[in-house]
Amino acid sequence: MKKKQISYFLMLVILLGCKQSNNELIIYNANIGDFSFLSITSPKISRQLSKSSIDITSYSYEYNKYTVSVSFYKMSNEILGIENEASLVLDNMVGGAINNTNSTLIDIKDVFLDGIPGKEFTSIYPSGITGKSRIFLKDLEKVYMITISNNGLNSINDSLVDRIINSLQIPSSMQKIATKTIEKDTIESFQGYLELSE
Repeated sequence: MKKKQISYFLMLVILLGCKQSNNELIIYNANIGDFSFLSITSPKISRQLSKSSIDITSYSYEYNKYTVSVSFYKMSNEILGIENEASLVLDNMVGGAINNTNSTLIDIKDVFLDGIPGKEFTSIYPSGITGKSRIFLKDLEKVYMITISNNGLNSINDSLVDRIINSLQIPSSMQKIATKTIEKDTIESFQGYLELSE
């Protein structure tokens, strides 16, 4: 009887060990959009076409009480060739993300991934959950966005969050992120922009 109990115990340890191993974060290479990010082995994948003809492919998973979502947007809108067009498109994407989730913008700053322009912003959802996101625009038609949100209890500013959000790699990009802080009055102006766009 004791031998059977020991055998069952060993099998349980092995199974738990395998489960633990499968939950380790790996570099996940997405075929659509040709980019990579830290993920569990098999993230949930969804694809949809928005009303404005934007092809969206999303990858999501939960890890250590965090929810991670990584999306690739292939836009079909006409490039206007106007000044600061990339910044305007990014502002529009951030505004859409804030409005669609009915969240409150906490801070926002410019980021660059090997010269590719982007925005990093933190917001609080109505449920009290905090989300941190980075969004990048390449060639005015490809948008890459990574968001990590907590459960309302754990911090959104810890080494794991940084590790995951820094893991996003897109074609011709490097690991180093350069940031430029946006002043508080700019955040207030941006908040006003969101209110006007509703």
